Amino acid sequence: MNYDALITGISDAHRQAQAGAAEAVNRHLILRNWLIGAYLIEFEQNGEDRAQYGAGLLTRVSGDLRKRGIEGTSPDLLERMRLLYQAYPQFRDHISATLSRKLSFTLPAGADFLNGVMSWGVKSNPQSRSFGLAPVTPGQPFFVTDEANLTTWAADVNPDGSLDNFRLFAEQGGEGVAVDSRGNVYIAAGQIYVYSPTGKLLGTIEVPERPLQLVFGGPDRKTLFIPARTSLYAIRMRYPGR
Repeated sequence: MNYDALITGISDAHRQAQAGAAEAVNRHLILRNWLIGAYLIEFEQNGEDRAQYGAGLLTRVSGDLRKRGIEGTSPDLLERMRLLYQAYPQFRDHISATLSRKLSFTLPAGADFLNGVMSWGVKSNPQSRSFGLAPVTPGQPFFVTDEANLTTWAADVNPDGSLDNFRLFAEQGGEGVAVDSRGNVYIAAGQIYVYSPTGKLLGTIEVPERPLQLVFGGPDRKTLFIPARTSLYAIRMRYPGR
């Protein structure tokens, strides 16, 4: 492997994981991060021209990936991906579903999910963590918010309901996302951040406690319901939910 092969491999893994996201969005985002970590470690250990990059590798990789239109790969995030691969090298041993001609495997839940270890009073694991479900509408963008990596992604919805063309929408991620009839996007991340359809931050909605999810409802769908840690809040909005 040389440096060009490193960049090409990461780019292919990123796009392949996006293409399969319709089946399991969160699983494939984690899979994409693990694959990028695997490519980085492989290059650092065995890359033909690794010596010329040294400590500046992640910064160089991040810049070159951004030139290819791949967001969410800052040097800090790339370092997290390296750590993910190092923490779960056994993923390579669970190959069973084809993702590409070169790499094929499913992503299992970790041992702590299976043996009942508790986190924050619940049984959870990053490989199976999710805060809610949302319907998709063909022809309208669908949004996935990633609390761990502080990013929110937009995707196109195909006629069969599958998701395609994932792209970074905002450098903000939380536990829930909702969209109004004008296409404005609401992200629950400590408070509620409101973005325009183009990803411009319009403002914030202050909530007494951390929101867990966002749902438009009521007879006219102009009420934004906000489930939180101990209470359910509601606020009247100018536009109805989509």
